[in-house]
Amino acid sequence: MIKVDENKYLSFAYDEEKIIQKLEELGIPQNKIQHIYFAQNEFSQLENGGAFGCNNEVFLFDKELLVKVPNNLANALQQDMIDIEKVTLSNYFIELFSYKKLTSNKSVQYASSIFLGFAILLFIQTFIYKQMTNEYPSKIEAIKEQYNLPPTLIQANAIIESYGKSQRQYNKIRDAISYAVSANTLKETKIIEIHLEKNILTLYYKVNDLETLESYLKKEFKRASLRNEDGKTKVRIEL
Repeated sequence: MIKVDENKYLSFAYDEEKIIQKLEELGIPQNKIQHIYFAQNEFSQLENGGAFGCNNEVFLFDKELLVKVPNNLANALQQDMIDIEKVTLSNYFIELFSYKKLTSNKSVQYASSIFLGFAILLFIQTFIYKQMTNEYPSKIEAIKEQYNLPPTLIQANAIIESYGKSQRQYNKIRDAISYAVSANTLKETKIIEIHLEKNILTLYYKVNDLETLESYLKKEFKRASLRNEDGKTKVRIEL
């Protein structure tokens, strides 16, 4: 659909099969066609110029529609011949479906061979997977006995979950210590001691600017508390 004026649009209806048949009649390979343009739109600049000839045929615009003049009337009309190769094409066009370009038997056979090859590979892969699947139960039982694993999946998942929690807690503690130690990068700040007991991380700093240290730590630890103790700053962090 093309907008030609305010609240006025030009739309086209076409039968792709007829376009393909016409190309075959003209002996034009479909894979050589990039775009299809509509003469109604491409010749619109000639709408007020009377009749014009192109490729031994005569056309004119009648009530804004491009029509082909019958041969018995064409000779009676004054017409201007146009060079089709000099027509500047617009940005409005259609494309034929790409799968229709497989018009030769050789292309179809080549595509069929590819699909057949994929089908054979899929069959072989499915067969191998099925054989492997049949062997899994006995292998699983043998592994359970060899490594003294839990007999049920629920028990195994419970153990995995407990390990997962331990790993997450370890990562949390590691990241907390790393961030707290990085306070050494602050001006006139030096960490002196680190203690970890259960979920409480205790640190001692030598610092001149307590507010800067407190602001830095509370960006990461909302429940951090600071206080001066024996000339040092004691920091208590609940993990």
